[in-house]
Formats: sequence, structure tokens, C-alpha cells
Amino acid sequence: PIFEFTPNDQHAKAIKDVLTSRSRISLINGAAGTGKSLAIKLIQQGIQEAGLNVHGYATSSQATDLLRQDGMNASTLASLIHNPKSREAIRGGVMLIDEASLVSSADMLEIFRIAEAENARIVLSGDFQQHKSIGAGNCYKMLHDKAKLPTASVNKILRQKDPKFREAITDLSKNRTLLGYQKLDRLGAVHEIEDHETRINQICDDAIASRLKKRSNLIISPTNAEGALINEVMRTKLREKGLLKGKDHEIKTLHNLNLTLAERRDLNKHESGNIIRLTKAIKGGYKAGEEYQILERKKGEDFQVKNR
Repeated sequence: PIFEFTPNDQHAKAIKDVLTSRSRISLINGAAGTGKSLAIKLIQQGIQEAGLNVHGYATSSQATDLLRQDGMNASTLASLIHNPKSREAIRGGVMLIDEASLVSSADMLEIFRIAEAENARIVLSGDFQQHKSIGAGNCYKMLHDKAKLPTASVNKILRQKDPKFREAITDLSKNRTLLGYQKLDRLGAVHEIEDHETRINQICDDAIASRLKKRSNLIISPTNAEGALINEVMRTKLREKGLLKGKDHEIKTLHNLNLTLAERRDLNKHESGNIIRLTKAIKGGYKAGEEYQILERKKGEDFQVKNR
């Protein structure tokens, strides 16, 4: 297979640790750019060569698609938890949970129950320094720190080829944030533009120039409002350069509010016009996947909904 990185001794040890572990649950931890995906791919191959099924799971559909692009059968964690029929795929096999630090304690407990019922092993892949779950609990890190579960690690940054850039990124990955940014600044990688309009235009111009050179780029905005403005300016510039053609089509999409369980139970968090999408069936004939719109109501009152 063709990989982004060449496997090194650290990958070999991590792969051996997971494949030879006698624990039902194993962890593989590593920051972005360390080749963790490479290790996961080779772990998958090793498990399959042993005659076992491997099924990947992630917290979002986008992350699930990335697992599929790497050649793994994959589904969302929601489908595993709420659709019992889907569990046949992991019976007697291995469940590989990607971005495990994003999994809440309640969902992790349910995953463990499912694994025990289906006689399946679990491999949790994640990064202790990554964002934590929206739901309660930092379960992934606690399994390492408190439960002392076997953990394979890959921590050498490989993605940055320039040694000086790699050194700065290593500092950032180890929470030496100020030191890392100071090194990036000295390398000329940090540009501060105070004027708002000038900054937005420069961001879009640089992104388009990168695209014309067939290089990937990612624009990250601190607020939704600024992100919407950047998208608008970007579309205008792409049209001016002939890179975006055809008629505009406005499509309404739903935006996940990412409410915690406690917030979902708070009536004041649900505004008139909001859409409730069910991720699992509820007593009374309400099915998973159905959507209901909250009707007009006064703040604090019980709300009524209509089926969309």
C-alpha cells in the first residue's frame, strides 16, 4: 500500500502492542501528523490477516467517510448505539473507534456493553490533547490515566519535512503553545493584519493562490459571522477569476446546536422554529431520523411540534 509516511520503529512497536495485547480494550494515542492513521491501517490489516472482521466507528459522518476512504468498513457511533441490527458487523471481531477523545462517558459505557454482548474487542484511537467530548466525561484519557489500560503511542511529528517547522509543531503538540508560535513567527509563518477588510481579502487571495498551485488549504474562522463573510468574499473572488461558474442555488441546511444532555432538557434552550431530529426511536411511535419543528410559544412554556 501507498502511505503518506514510511513506517518507523515507533509505528512498529505501537502495532505490535495492539495486535499482541490480551486486553479486550486497547488504546493507540498520537497527535496529528505522527502517522497514527498509518498505524491504524496496518493494525487493520494485521487483524484481518488473523481472520477477524474490523469495523470502524467515528462520532461524525465526515470522520466516518475518512475511515471509508482508507478502505475500512465504517459507520457512525450513533448507528452502533441506536441500531442493534448494525452490530452483526462486529460480532466476534474488532471495533475500532476513531477520535475516541470525543466520545462521552455515557456513550463509551454503551460501547463497552455492546462489545461484551457481541464478544468483540475494542481499539480506541485518539489524542489526549484533542478536543474533549460535548457530553460529560473525559473517558478516553481516564481509561489511560486511571484504568491503566494498555496504550500504544506514536508521538514523533512526521508531516512537517522542514526540521525547524517540525520543531515548532512538536512544541504546539506538547502544549508549549507560546514557544511554538514564537518559532513559527521567526520562520515568517505568522502574519498579523489589523485592518478587518484587508485581512479578509488577503485570506481569500492567499487561499485562491494556493488552489491555483494545486496545494491544499484550510481557512479557520473564530466566529460563524466572520466565516460567513469569508465565504461570501471568497465566492465573489472565485467568480471574478472564472473559477466558479453557473447559477447560485441557495440551500437551507440544519446546524447542530451541540447541546449537552442537560441543555436538551432545558425548555429555554429550545426556540420556536428550531428543528428536533431524532437519533433514536422514542415511545409513542416516534422513529429515528424523523424531524419535528417547534411551534410558536412563549418562553418557558411547554412546546408543541409538528412533523416536517
